[in-house]
Amino acid sequence: MKIKVFGVVILVFVSLYILSRYRNPALYGEWTSVTTSQTIRFNQNNTVELEDSFYKPYFEIVSPSKMLYIVDEKIFDMYFELDGRILYWGIDKNNLEKFER
Repeated sequence: MKIKVFGVVILVFVSLYILSRYRNPALYGEWTSVTTSQTIRFNQNNTVELEDSFYKPYFEIVSPSKMLYIVDEKIFDMYFELDGRILYWGIDKNNLEKFER
């Protein structure tokens, strides 16, 4: 009986963890722009992949809402905000582009 209860408790916690990760994903992964439909992928090795792009930018997170976006030795301050399954990202923190998972 104790094993069944323990199994149910573990199953509930794992289910809640998976649901939480689905609703609140990390920055890493693929995002699609609501405006342009362009897909961008933030990799865990801090590289960025863009559709139909020949250059390989990378990023460095410097605060919870700011990153350095580096491409061809040029550095840009970029702002981002995660709101559930939505990423707001751009150069102007008052005018961020919306991306979805």
